[in-house]
Amino acid sequence: MSESTDAISPEGRTTRTTTTPNRISRARVTTAINEAHRTFLKCFDTLALFKQRQVQAERIVTFQYDLGSALFALDRLYDVIIARKRAVVARKAAVSPDWFRATLRRLDRYAKALDGAVRIGKQLGDTFAWLFYHGYTHLISEHLKHQGQRHTPSGIGGKGELAFIRYPGIFPDHLLLYHGITSYLRLGDVSLVHLPTMTISGVGELKTQVVNDHEATTTIVLIGERDNLQERTKVLRERVPRTTTPRPPMPQAQKDRLQRQIRRIIGLVGIAPATKRAPSNVFANLHQLEDVIKTAGQRLTHRKVDDGLAIVAARPEGGPTLASRLLPRANPKFARMIRPAKDIAMAIVDTTSNQNSLIMQEITTGFQPGFTPLFWSPLSPDVLKPLFFLEIAVWSWFNPLHLVRKLRARGYEVETGPMGVPERVTAVQREGQPVMYGLSTFMPLLHQTLITEKAFVDQVEQAFQTVAQDRPPDGARVLLHLDQQYGPPLPRTA
Repeated sequence: MSESTDAISPEGRTTRTTTTPNRISRARVTTAINEAHRTFLKCFDTLALFKQRQVQAERIVTFQYDLGSALFALDRLYDVIIARKRAVVARKAAVSPDWFRATLRRLDRYAKALDGAVRIGKQLGDTFAWLFYHGYTHLISEHLKHQGQRHTPSGIGGKGELAFIRYPGIFPDHLLLYHGITSYLRLGDVSLVHLPTMTISGVGELKTQVVNDHEATTTIVLIGERDNLQERTKVLRERVPRTTTPRPPMPQAQKDRLQRQIRRIIGLVGIAPATKRAPSNVFANLHQLEDVIKTAGQRLTHRKVDDGLAIVAARPEGGPTLASRLLPRANPKFARMIRPAKDIAMAIVDTTSNQNSLIMQEITTGFQPGFTPLFWSPLSPDVLKPLFFLEIAVWSWFNPLHLVRKLRARGYEVETGPMGVPERVTAVQREGQPVMYGLSTFMPLLHQTLITEKAFVDQVEQAFQTVAQDRPPDGARVLLHLDQQYGPPLPRTA
């Protein structure tokens, strides 16, 4: 099958050509994104069943392989486009400037669209993995110290990972949680989840080597607490016969890389969760978020939820498919959409002050360190679905002036950073005048979780109280970790 398309020749002439399916065309990118979208919708429905406690075991089994396959397909086309861009750049001196610029712009649009689709898939993977890792946020913090990979690996290594997770029954009583479908599990390739106890037995690194033109072998190196891991994998060693077929020799470069990876994974072993917790039950304005999602149109609409905080939403112009939203044929009519913006901003501005600022943050379904994915909030999947698949865009608009005033009204001395965000808070009325640094890292409590400014100030006060109860020595530095959860506990998975 072939397709006809307009193209710009290297000399700058517009020509009509007939191309093969191997050409990097808009149609090819559109097809890839929409095929992935169908898989993403199936995965989303599985998560919805989880939330309603109606999920079936086979849906859990297929979730990772289906999602991983969709991500791999998108990434391999992404790789082709990046390779094509390099080839175009290499030919720059031999082609016309117009052709060069037009071709790179077109390829950049395709790559950006594929990257956007991959991001949606990873958000689904992050949401799934949270079911098994939400009790291990201290381990997630260790994962996040290392650089993440947005795209899945190419070559035999990537194929080996995908083939390995296709057969989940390899380890009795365990789920192999594939890190490649997530953004925050960065050490190792899989986690071994012990289903009877819903605990992590260990982390595994996969290495695949070619045997011949038709076969490859995959080796897994498991790392975890010795007694725990040995006891839980004892059944595997007893049941599975040992093979006498020698494994192909591992190249030295692969051995060296494996040793480096093992050393990093060992850092996960023995890490204990925080011994001191200060749980609090704060009200989030989720009902306001639901309302603005349901009523959003093509012009900005909003709900003011506090003195300095508003939720703003719109349904951008776009087609019915994910590809049409990621790769629109025409520029959206932003002028009409943002017409109400001034009135929305003025609703959270203090006209008596010249210290106002406006911070706009997209409310995302993706993972943020210290926060529970929005999917596991009390909002229904039907409400969140258009947010996942870009049918609607939602932002928080925040003027930090009001929060700073409320902190000062409680007796705190506040130093602000860029855009007026509180950075350093001193409890001048407490013994020793303790200081809280880096308060801006807690701002997503407002931007994403939509708690009230009063509740935020209460959290600051509670943090000071919790630290004071431990009576740390003068000059001590206490590290505070945020572990935000929504109302009721996460759904049971066992």
